[in-house]
Amino acid sequence: MKGNDNESWALFKGRLLDLQQKYVPKARVQGEKRRKGIWLMHKAVKTIKRKYKVYRKYKDSKHPAGIRADKKAH
Repeated sequence: MKGNDNESWALFKGRLLDLQQKYVPKARVQGEKRRKGIWLMHKAVKTIKRKYKVYRKYKDSKHPAGIRADKKAH
């Protein structure tokens, strides 16, 4: 009986691993290129948010604070 259980388990495990290889997608590892410059992206997003915040406050794109915020964002 014990040999039968081990054989059944080995058969089940083998089938499960085969199905896993066939149907489960493999994750791609992100390289170092992707991680470089993240701080720059964060800084750019932050300045753009600041620009919109200033615009919402003054409701005028010609306001001096709005012009400064726009120049920083570009």
